[in-house]
Amino acid sequence: VAVFVLVPRGFLGTPLAARLPGSGSTGSLDAVLDPSRSGQANSSRLLLQVEAAEVGYLRMMALTDFVDGQWKPDNGPPWVPLSNTSPAWLAGHRHRRVRVKDVAALNRVLPTDGHPSRVTGRFFRTPGRNAQGVVICEAMWNSGNNLYEYWVNPRPPAERLADWQRRRLLAHPAPSPELRGWLDNVIVGAIEPHEQARRLEAHLRDTFKYELGAPELSRLSALEDFLLRERRGHCERFASALALLLRMQGVPASVVVGFVPGERHWLSGWRDVRLDVTSPSAIRAV
Repeated sequence: VAVFVLVPRGFLGTPLAARLPGSGSTGSLDAVLDPSRSGQANSSRLLLQVEAAEVGYLRMMALTDFVDGQWKPDNGPPWVPLSNTSPAWLAGHRHRRVRVKDVAALNRVLPTDGHPSRVTGRFFRTPGRNAQGVVICEAMWNSGNNLYEYWVNPRPPAERLADWQRRRLLAHPAPSPELRGWLDNVIVGAIEPHEQARRLEAHLRDTFKYELGAPELSRLSALEDFLLRERRGHCERFASALALLLRMQGVPASVVVGFVPGERHWLSGWRDVRLDVTSPSAIRAV
């Protein structure tokens, strides 16, 4: 009792190096790291609360390398610290406030949507963006007020991919003649990359079946097993397939893991973010 009375909570913790929940071999990220698996249910534990009129997909991690049938997190060059943007320059930016319920689950990442121009808070140090747009902090600890704010630029400047980024985001296993023929048939008549991407997205959405607990796919040819035979599965299979199909068409793409905020509470204005709405299925195409 004396320890908790005399020592402020902020001094009890140290900078955390926790892992994202489920990042082990049997957790909630297992199916997206290895899309041949069947998918698993997540905990309903509350992770965040977001205050914003409108908020998009909250990014936690980008998967850029597809090796031996499994996605690997981006371990490229380190993040670049966010500039200390003056509040006077944030006119027209979209503001978000986020209350963190479980700091240990963040793994030094601040979930954000859009293109953050400024991030403030007192339970972390030196936030910055990595090459995939994920906001990572130099250090993070538990405090009595785990609240952060960020401002999103609604019209972010265009960023050109470096050569090393383009090479990584275009790498894919060689398709079989059967898969190549299937892909050519789906996008026939679509010339522009954006049009091809929309065509593939619509085809997967309209002709495939979303299903949790779908049978596991062949480890030797999981992509072809999903597209040409099973045609059903959880969101991780759709995300993985679309990212690889885009790469086959010369469109740099990665899979982004994160959270979909819940509905805005009519009284408080906050949106709950729970682990059971984890949606590791966003495609980041450049």
